[in-house]
Amino acid sequence: MDIFNRSITTLNINSDIKAKLLKLSICNINDLKYFTPTKLAEEINIPVILAESIFEQINYDNIKPISGLELYTNELKKINSIQTFCKALDNMLEGVTVNGIPLGKITEFCGPPGIGKTQLGIQLSVNVQIPKMCKGIEGKAIFIDTEGSFMIERVIQIANSTVDYIKENYPNYKNDSFNLNSILSNIQYFRVHDFQEQIALINILENYIISDSMIKVIVIDSIAFHFRQTFSSMSLRTQILNNIAQILMKIADKYNIAIVIMNQMTMKFQRMKEDPANKEESLLVPALGESWGHASTNRFILSTTDDQMIRKIFLQKSPNNKQGIAYYQITNDGVRDV
Repeated sequence: MDIFNRSITTLNINSDIKAKLLKLSICNINDLKYFTPTKLAEEINIPVILAESIFEQINYDNIKPISGLELYTNELKKINSIQTFCKALDNMLEGVTVNGIPLGKITEFCGPPGIGKTQLGIQLSVNVQIPKMCKGIEGKAIFIDTEGSFMIERVIQIANSTVDYIKENYPNYKNDSFNLNSILSNIQYFRVHDFQEQIALINILENYIISDSMIKVIVIDSIAFHFRQTFSSMSLRTQILNNIAQILMKIADKYNIAIVIMNQMTMKFQRMKEDPANKEESLLVPALGESWGHASTNRFILSTTDDQMIRKIFLQKSPNNKQGIAYYQITNDGVRDV
């Protein structure tokens, strides 16, 4: 079968988009050769990210098989982790040199406001820079702020505490290059104000990574903020989020980068089981629905305890680690064990 004579209707795209393509007399894949993703998006009035997903489906030149042994060998080469400084949390995700947030995967932290998601994102943006001689990654960070909660004063506080931690725990490390100025210089900060900016930035993230191979963590705080208020079409929102997830998965795997996503919580109502009155019960669940829940490799749920200083973290999903609970606190120094 000639791939390029394949009907456009066989692609995994929304039926409305298929109708728009057919209206433009784009009946098979070969008809798309006259378009770029940007031009196609303009012609049929869809986001560029959706147009790109159409072209990705027909880019067969990049589809090459590898053996199971090659896959396993590649995974072993890529395994590494970023410490959070909360050992109870780190130990739930086993690494090779150290336990912690794995590179090459998407890790999601879900929790209500004030639970410490931003603090955790800042801590990881600093800790990814810990020198290799101190069991660190010695990389750089990208921090994408959708809510305006990133405070540079707090970054400085956590950075100074991390420098002190390295001096205390690794007295043989005499290199002064790991300092406040270097830490701040190695965090690339983006403030996005709406979902269009968020989509556009995620579309060009790969360009930043190609230009700087030292980037080893991307923090998105939060993924949900702009997508919970603006969309009237839930199917369009789901499709856009699925494409965002695909881009992030590709970046994590291809460049061995830890993608750390902060997510909000929302109320879900469901019928109570075995209740003759058919009453509803409310549950606090991660935002953006069940479809988005498949995007992350590891998913944590953060919550409060009776002690206001102590927070609970539950590992809800992980392919390589069993479910578990740990406790952490947010101190002046950053994220720490209880």
